[in-house]
Amino acid sequence: MKARVILTLCIVMGIAASALAQDVNGLKVGEKYTKNQIIAALGKPDNINGNTYEYGSSYFNFDYVDNTFTGFCIVNDKRFLTMTEEISGGLRIGDNVSKVKQTKCPKKLEKPNYISFWHYGDWADWDVEFDNNGTITYIGFTILS
Repeated sequence: MKARVILTLCIVMGIAASALAQDVNGLKVGEKYTKNQIIAALGKPDNINGNTYEYGSSYFNFDYVDNTFTGFCIVNDKRFLTMTEEISGGLRIGDNVSKVKQTKCPKKLEKPNYISFWHYGDWADWDVEFDNNGTITYIGFTILS
């Protein structure tokens, strides 16, 4: 019985992680990648600090144990395209915040120049910052534990 409950929980958590459907340049949050796959998708990093790949002020986090993609922060860098099923065509630094405001994700917090959303219930959240002209300057996404 205990094994069945554990197996069910693992399946549910796996489905939830794969259902996040949030990716950057083809790397899906919640999936495992090798160093070569990460560099092929994101380019050569400026620095690798543990399992964090740094590109200027932007960074991408991978789990220490199994190298699962757990989240990212993109700051003023147009190289990276984030894809989510809620925003047609994805989201990139430099896009207008109106693309984000049209999403059906429930807002967790909204302030001038900042919006935070729940993504798939409380499994993850994503944050967007924008300047006074409505131009997106920051995109962050994290799987919550």
